Amino acid sequence: SVIGADGSMYSIRKELYPNFRAKAIVMDDFIISTSVITRGYKLEYAPDAHSYEGASKNMWIEFRRKARIFAGSAGSISLVLKLLLKPFVFKLILHKFIRWFSPFLLITLFISNIFLISYGLFYKAIFVAQCIFYGLSIIGLAIELSGMPHSRLTYFPLYFTMTNVAEVYGLIGMIAGRYKPAWKKLR
Repeated sequence: SVIGADGSMYSIRKELYPNFRAKAIVMDDFIISTSVITRGYKLEYAPDAHSYEGASKNMWIEFRRKARIFAGSAGSISLVLKLLLKPFVFKLILHKFIRWFSPFLLITLFISNIFLISYGLFYKAIFVAQCIFYGLSIIGLAIELSGMPHSRLTYFPLYFTMTNVAEVYGLIGMIAGRYKPAWKKLR
């Protein structure tokens, strides 16, 4: 069974549709597809099904989208706690929870490396690589702000870093109550 379904394209049997009322923002596509699995059914991947979704017009819209998605993901946790007893929990943890906590793991890794630099060349090399990566991200941000086209060298670090910063921003927004159960299209 796959872990979840993309909100832009999936279908389930009507009788499998869960009855839940969200009091906070949730990832309904995640909750709906996961509830199918918790009832003993499988989610099947259909390689011949296609969906096209336009990219965000700019990085700021994408940032807000990522923040909203993470807030919904964090809000969904309480609805899926019963999944911890299901056999696919290992896949779920790898696919969702580790990704949700990756910003905090990256911050911890960076701070840890600062303290480990004096313990050998390996830690120095890792720290330098992190600094180069985040430096390219800052250069990518400057390019984004200037409106110039990106190269892959700066776009990937910027997008990766932006996604993780957006997740922290989304978590703070969810805790502060800035996100509501209804989606609002970002333009």
